[in-house]
Amino acid sequence: MTVIDAYLSRLVVFPESAPMYLDSVRRQVMQGFPYGIFYQAQPSRLLVLAILDLRQDEREIVRRLRPASS
Repeated sequence: MTVIDAYLSRLVVFPESAPMYLDSVRRQVMQGFPYGIFYQAQPSRLLVLAILDLRQDEREIVRRLRPASS
């Protein structure tokens, strides 16, 4: 199991554990790694929108997420 798999498994069980980031998008920061999992918690599934490097400009992250969250 990879670190990403472990985070995703936890998010499936506790989908509201990560804070809201943008509109209906939540962001789970991966401790020890410079990445974040951006997702939407839907009634019957977890929709992962992106796994992004958090060291990039935050405006670029928002730009990438905006079309999926509109």
